Amino acid sequence: MKHKGDSRFGTALQGLKGDARARLHALKTIHERSTEGGDAERSVRRAVFRAMHEDSSQQIRAEAAYVASFWFDEEAARELLRCCRDSSQPPAVRAQAVEGLGNVLETLPRRSWQRGSAIAVRALLDHPDARVRFWACYAAGAMRLRGALRRLKTLADSDHRLCPGMWKVSEEAQDVITFFTSGVWPERRRTR
Repeated sequence: MKHKGDSRFGTALQGLKGDARARLHALKTIHERSTEGGDAERSVRRAVFRAMHEDSSQQIRAEAAYVASFWFDEEAARELLRCCRDSSQPPAVRAQAVEGLGNVLETLPRRSWQRGSAIAVRALLDHPDARVRFWACYAAGAMRLRGALRRLKTLADSDHRLCPGMWKVSEEAQDVITFFTSGVWPERRRTR
């Protein structure tokens, strides 16, 4: 159900035009409203995608990617993929975008455009930043990219870098391999 003119989104849309603090608050509000079952109207979605690609703040771009990670449709997948492919984006933004891409594509039926997503995710398994590699492992699992298995095995054996707030890249890669063989994601506790 669209909430055209709904002040829950209208106020947030105005907040996206404010300073960094207001933009961050607006994105958190849009996320909350969207996950409560309110479909964000087109203008709100465009503003979030624009923030993800163009905002001057890395934190805002990453938060916008997080918001898009919970819009389970092809448009969100395309925009997250665009962000994953953008080498000018900082690692924190690309990490959030690839996590979101896996999250969104896990719920959608396979389409021909997913091939491009699979190529991007496999490429990010080789990114120099551990956060990006970690979340690319997750996305490879969520998307069931068995073609990434060889690279995942290499990461499981050799990449012991820690993803801040999570666990080692090697552990995430091993969890994906376990998921591929058992159909169950292993449980882990986040690091502090």
